[in-house]
Parts: sequence; structure tokens; C-alpha cells
Amino acid sequence: MKPTFVRLITKFAPPEGAASRRLRGVASTPLVDRQSEVVVPSGAQFTLPVPLLWNHAHGSPLGVVERIEIRSDGLHIEAMLANSAKADEALELVDLGGLSYSIGFMPLESVPMPGGGLKHTRYELVEISLVAVPAGRGTRATRRLNAPDGSVKLLSATFRPGIPLLTLEKNHEPR
Repeated sequence: MKPTFVRLITKFAPPEGAASRRLRGVASTPLVDRQSEVVVPSGAQFTLPVPLLWNHAHGSPLGVVERIEIRSDGLHIEAMLANSAKADEALELVDLGGLSYSIGFMPLESVPMPGGGLKHTRYELVEISLVAVPAGRGTRATRRLNAPDGSVKLLSATFRPGIPLLTLEKNHEPR
């Protein structure tokens, strides 16, 4: 017996309210950056909330970083964007995969690295920015489309015969 396939075309909407303006991602990693520097995640000193800026421009705030988790692979963050035209543009660019994070910091302790550059072992994190070209390698910004409970809102579904079915898990987040 030959299997029958159906294509399911779905459209999802972010949950109502605050979750639809949430971003997350890795703001900094311990990799050598494009300026030949290393910013050690465990050396970060900060007070929440940390400003979320557009391209390190102090006069262009987008929102605030509400959560920072220091891990060995970097600074993992969650941010909330304001209701503004610039934040709307940033959300669209994040959805397209066009933005990453970059950190603004004041070095407190640094050591020279063999071959040049500095390793910042202690620093004050003063802001995090959404940028098109970050100095740090491995940073990324993603939009949180799921509500905290993992649910998504289905807007529509269209079935097309003859094409394999797409299966989404409860905590699926589009990339």
C-alpha cells in the first residue's frame, strides 16, 4: 500500500501581549572576537535591567535586558522590546535573521594574550545592542514566539494533497 501524504500549511502568531516582543539569544561568547579580544563570560558585572540599544547608540534605546544567565559558552539573555517604530524594525530584522547581539562594557581587569589582543577577565556590562555585524563571534538574536508555557496560537491551516506532512513539537520555535 502506497502512503498518502498531505501538506499542512500553517500560520502562527506570537502570543498576545508581552511575549510577542521578547527576544533571547547569546550576547557574548568567550571566543576571540574580530578585534582580537576575549570577553570572559564569568567576568561580567551588571545590574538588571541592562539597556538594549540599537547599534550601540545611547540615544536609540530599543528596550531592556531583563535576564542574563552566565554560562561557560557565553552570556545568554532575554530582553523585552518597547512599543516603538525602531523596535518594530528590529523585530522584523531579527525574524529575518539579520541581527546579532554586541555588548558595550568598561574593562575592569584585562590581561594581554599571547600573539596580541586582550582578555577581559572582569568588566562592567553597561549595555547590549542589536547590530548587523557584531565584533563577537557566535552571538545571535532570536525572537521568542512561544508563550512561557510553550503554547503557540494557530492562525490558519491549509491542507494540500500529495506533499509530506510537517510535524511541529510543543516547544517548536521557527528560526
